[in-house]
Amino acid sequence: MVCCFLCFDDKPLDADDKAKLAENPQYAPLIALEDANSRAFKVSLKDSCGGKCALCTPLGICGITACVSRKEMLDTMRNGIEDYSCCQGHCSGCACVPECKGSTAGMLCEGCCCPVLSLSFTRIEVMRTRGLTPDKTDYQLMRCSNCLQAISAACSCVACVLSIFVGGEVGHVARLAANITEGVACCFTFSVSGCMYVQVMTELELHKAEQDAKAKKPLEAVRTGKEMDRN
Repeated sequence: MVCCFLCFDDKPLDADDKAKLAENPQYAPLIALEDANSRAFKVSLKDSCGGKCALCTPLGICGITACVSRKEMLDTMRNGIEDYSCCQGHCSGCACVPECKGSTAGMLCEGCCCPVLSLSFTRIEVMRTRGLTPDKTDYQLMRCSNCLQAISAACSCVACVLSIFVGGEVGHVARLAANITEGVACCFTFSVSGCMYVQVMTELELHKAEQDAKAKKPLEAVRTGKEMDRN
């Protein structure tokens, strides 16, 4: 599996893809960050594998990691749950997606129904706030995951057609192959999402520590001034 994902391109988006994304105001800041050679995540996806990731992968299936990371991001970088909106506005142009602004129930539904997508949107918000760009292996892992999902979808479509128009043993084998492909794709995708959760939570902890340090500086300056006045 490692050899497979290493076959994918590790380069950022090309000019055409950037031009398409730049049309969306939500993604324009990310393109600017990438062009400006901004800093990378503290922990890349490949380096986040470990005990936490192994625990978070199964939790991600039922949406727990998506909900926890979104709530933590809102509390740390925004004004709490009141700044929540469905997909954090990244799908606002879709008529079938209500905004659900400030809705805890909406956040839970998003995290449980679309756990990987929800976690990805949280990651994008962290990237925008902290000025981050993905590591080279991050691109490879995500592209491999997307490719496996596309192959799985294609196999499912082929299996459906063969089951309807051919049936019998051929249809059975096609459905079995589609199920196996889907299982492999889902296992890989949720493994990546487990790494993504660890990556996001690490950045949120760093952001919180940096904000706390900034808040302490004025207090320390006041204390130092008072001590100098006493002397």
